[in-house]
Order: sequence, then C-alpha cells, then structure tokens
Amino acid sequence: AAAAAAAATAEAEVAAAVAEIAAGSVEDDEYVQPRPLVEEFMSITDGQVMVESFSSDNGWCVSVKDSVSRIGTSGAAGPLKSLDMMQLRLDVMQADDMAAFGHAGAEQSKMGRRSAAIRGMLQQKPGDPAALSAQTVGLFALQRGFLQEMNAEQAAAAVAAAAAVAAAAKDAAVAASTAAEASAAAMSEKAAEDPPEL
Repeated sequence: AAAAAAAATAEAEVAAAVAEIAAGSVEDDEYVQPRPLVEEFMSITDGQVMVESFSSDNGWCVSVKDSVSRIGTSGAAGPLKSLDMMQLRLDVMQADDMAAFGHAGAEQSKMGRRSAAIRGMLQQKPGDPAALSAQTVGLFALQRGFLQEMNAEQAAAAVAAAAAVAAAAKDAAVAASTAAEASAAAMSEKAAEDPPEL
C-alpha cells in the first residue's frame, strides 16, 4: 500500500510538472529537471531509450528512430507542439530509408543530408541540455528548409547561431521592458513627492 501511494504521488508530481511545461508557464532554465523526475521519465518510457553510438566529445547519441515514449505531445512544451514536433521522428525515418533504399545519386545524397541535418539539429552536449528556445529555433529552421544541404555539424552550428541571436533579442526585450518599468516607477514616485497644486 505504501509503495502504491508513493508511486501515485510520483505520478501526480510528474503530471503537474508536465502540465506546467505544456502551459508554457516555465522558463527555459527550469527545464533542467531533478533526478527523481528524470528517473520517473525513464520509467514512463518503459526503458525504451535506445542509443546509437558513443563518442568522448558528445557522449551517448540517443536513437531518434528507436526510442519510444508514452508521453507524446501532451508532455511537450507549447512552442514545440505548435511546430508539430511529432513529425520529426517520421521525417528522420523517411530520410534514413530513402538514403538507404532510394535511387542512387542525387536522391540518396539529398535524403542523407536531410537525415544528418535532423540529427545535427538535435545534438546536445553532455550535461548541457538545449534550452527550449534553441530547440524551437532548430525545429523551425528544419521545417522551413533553412538546414537543407547541411551536414550534422553545419546544422548544429547554424541552430546554435540562430538560438544565440534569439536569446540576445529576448535579453534586449527584457532589458527594454525593465528600463520602461523603472522609468514609470520613477515618474510615479516623483508625482507622489510633488503633487500638483490645485
């Protein structure tokens, strides 16, 4: 009974976190999850997180095609839902199949590059998860064809550069908003100190 209660509590915590993420009320840096939540996620995926390879530079490479999760779109952040992120898995499967079995020549090369661009867009450094903004920029760039004709490294670099521009624009907007609020507060204080004469 105690184990069932603990499991129900853990499930409720995960559901609350997923709902908060889906509602878009969580900042990018809040997507770095504590260990218990990660372990619960691994439980939800039924241990079906598959890896393709390992490199000392990039760590384990998770297989986009073979990994399975029962979470689906309900656990996705709002921007990723609006970009139809579920299509990504189908895209990589089709690109891999066409690269392997398509007509030799231009078609195979094109689909091989598409597969590499998708994998490049998904790359993350060990211990440094991509921010939601970077994932959103990458998915947008991929879907709009901005990563065509790129290999994995070029796609990863292009997404990183675009995400940096987006982050700088966000920081500038936040700074402008903060300055406007400070100016309004100063004007309000001055008006309170020097009330107009009647």
